Amino acid sequence: MSFRLIHGEKPRGFAEELEDYFSLWSQRTGITVEVWATPQRALPNGVGEVVLTMIHEALDHVENHSGASTVSIALTANQRAAYLTISDDGDQEPAQKDMIADTVTMAGLSELGGTLTINSVPQAGTTLSVSLPYPAAPPCAS
Repeated sequence: MSFRLIHGEKPRGFAEELEDYFSLWSQRTGITVEVWATPQRALPNGVGEVVLTMIHEALDHVENHSGASTVSIALTANQRAAYLTISDDGDQEPAQKDMIADTVTMAGLSELGGTLTINSVPQAGTTLSVSLPYPAAPPCAS
C-alpha cells in the first residue's frame, strides 16, 4: 500500500493519508471502519512500511474471510515503538488465526523484532495487536 497526492494537493500528514485510505476502503467494501488513533507523523523507515503492509493484509483478510460489518483500528507510537490494534466483529474460524499470523509475519514483523498477539472468538470477532520497536540508531562515528 502506498499513498499518492491527488490533483496537486499539498503533502499531507501520515494520519490524514491513513484516514483517507480507510475511508476509501470502507466505501469500496461496505465495512465500517472506526479509527481510534493515528500518529501525527510518519513512522521511522522500515517500521512505517511494515505497518502499512500489515494494515493492508489485515483489511484484506477482514474483507475476504471474516464476514465482519465493522473493523476498528488504532495506531499509536511513542519514541521507541509503534503499536497497532485491529479488531473486527466477524465470525472467524480458529484455523484462520494461523493464516492471519502467517500473513502478518511475512509482512516483516519478525525482522524488526516485533510481537503479534491474535485473540479470536468464534462469532465475536478477532483482535490483532502488534508492537514494533524502532530500529536502533547506528552508532555515531567519532
